[in-house]
Amino acid sequence: RNSTVLKANGSFLPKFANENLERELLFSCDGKNKFRVLTAAAALHCSYWLWYNAAFAKPIDGFEYEPIVAKVGLGMSVIFIVMGRVYSSKYVSQLNYIEKLNCFEIIGHNILGGKSEPKLALLRDVTSKSMEGSRKQYYPIKVKGDTLHYILDQENSSSMNLERINQIINNKGAVISQNKYIPRGKKHNK
Repeated sequence: RNSTVLKANGSFLPKFANENLERELLFSCDGKNKFRVLTAAAALHCSYWLWYNAAFAKPIDGFEYEPIVAKVGLGMSVIFIVMGRVYSSKYVSQLNYIEKLNCFEIIGHNILGGKSEPKLALLRDVTSKSMEGSRKQYYPIKVKGDTLHYILDQENSSSMNLERINQIINNKGAVISQNKYIPRGKKHNK
């Protein structure tokens, strides 16, 4: 299998970071139970509408809209399952910073609550905007080329270093020394 991916800007990044690379844990959150309940509810909802379509999808005398209601209900259950899948994949389980690659390793959840495959994102492709006026439960991270934001759940996280996350994103991985920002690769003169 191919071990590198060519990004749109012409740079190469490995599909997966080597296990031996040093990682700085910036965020972790266990959404296992949340997504198990969501999956169970979506499956139950879909099962009901499948049963309803099989049992009552034929027009009843005086109520000719019954087949339409059945199809709309089944369609809504499919949308519910797709939304659960997308939400679980963008709800971050773990966020690591890999300095050697100057990238984030983003690990989401799968629909059953487990961890998904890690995704590497170069820091120059990562932005974040705090949501003004919101409860600020979620911290969004946007990766260039992805349609949707990744979300960090601040209220339910087991560990989160928001100051360090902002520092890394805003400075694109610059090293910080004596409260001065030093771009990577440049030496600090004392």
